[in-house]
Amino acid sequence: MEFLSDGLKQTVRRDHSVSWSDQFTAIVNLLFAKPPLLSGIGLKEQLEELGITVLSNLRTLPIILNYAINNKGPLTTPGIEALAFINSKYADPSGVYPDIQFHFLPSSINSDGESVNKFIGLRDSVYNMVFKPLKNTDSWTILPLLLKPKSSGWIRLKSRNPLIHPDIIPNYFAHKEDVDVLIDGIQIAMAVSNTSAFRRFNSRPYSIKLPGCQRFPFATNEYWECAIRQFTFTIGDV
Repeated sequence: MEFLSDGLKQTVRRDHSVSWSDQFTAIVNLLFAKPPLLSGIGLKEQLEELGITVLSNLRTLPIILNYAINNKGPLTTPGIEALAFINSKYADPSGVYPDIQFHFLPSSINSDGESVNKFIGLRDSVYNMVFKPLKNTDSWTILPLLLKPKSSGWIRLKSRNPLIHPDIIPNYFAHKEDVDVLIDGIQIAMAVSNTSAFRRFNSRPYSIKLPGCQRFPFATNEYWECAIRQFTFTIGDV
């Protein structure tokens, strides 16, 4: 495989498939651009129109759009099926500025082949204890998101060397009110899960406690504060 890095052409060999991550426009360029940045993979008619040698007439390339157009197939359902904006008891009294957002997921951390736990930095021991027992079980999740955190972190240079990563200090929950708002959001989520719409499917909270929080009764404010401080991650735009 050949690619450009800092203006220099590099050549690497591979034993298996190759994965890359880039902007959508860069991916399109890689698939369809003029030589030498081309793969020859794509629709034959489009490649030949540009004088690009066809290596693989990949007619299935645009088919992903069919999931959105026809509403059929495994990719029709997004990772998040519904959103809700919630006013906790700490929100602005006007009700115009919600401080909690719910993400409704038709899955749980264990549902993707055990890769999300790696992405969010969950230790294997915690995953195996808490989430792996959910394997082959129907599950759904409400993720409460803190919309207006009072805590703020910072990024600081560690060295003049550009190859040295900076210090990243997220400083989560420096303000106790951030914890209190999330606890209230969790209690609202628990109330949602207890509605007849969910109970008719025998839906119930998953009550295996996080390590380090076993001393607190499940679903109490004390337990939720411990769980929040043990297991919180950033999601969406930062």
